[in-house]
Amino acid sequence: MEALQQRLRDLRYWLGTVDGVFGDNTHHAVVVLQKVAGLAPDGVVGAATKAALKKGVRPHPTTGPGRWVEIDRGSQMLMLVDDGNLVWTFDTSTGRKGFTTPLGEFTIYDQLDGYDPVQAYRPKYFYEKGDLAIHGYKNVPPYPFSHGCARVTISAMNFLWDQIPIGTKVLVHE
Repeated sequence: MEALQQRLRDLRYWLGTVDGVFGDNTHHAVVVLQKVAGLAPDGVVGAATKAALKKGVRPHPTTGPGRWVEIDRGSQMLMLVDDGNLVWTFDTSTGRKGFTTPLGEFTIYDQLDGYDPVQAYRPKYFYEKGDLAIHGYKNVPPYPFSHGCARVTISAMNFLWDQIPIGTKVLVHE
């Protein structure tokens, strides 16, 4: 298990600490690897997922200078990027039909260190017209399911909190 976790980390899939336990963080790291590889995102490390790990499948950021959050709606992944270099990749769930997460370039303009009224955890707001945010949530399915925000796991949001301060640029693309 530690070898799997270390390989995921080496490929820049965030899972917290390498601890030898296939817990929620490892599950979401496997799911986002599967999304990037074009596989069914079931979180099971079968033959195709092992092949993707061996091949070294990882996403490629499109942003340039500075700290960015890239949200790929098509792949349902979120990348933390520094000066065009991938720092970490996270599993995310963006807006479902009728609540589509808007495409474009934005900036994190506000944040709340706690839960907001709809139970979004530690939201980092980037879209003022709808108060959309990157936030933690107890349920992060492998498909669009939110009301327009970009959901990540609670533990991922705890990690991201200090990584994406107010003023961080956000790019949402397909």
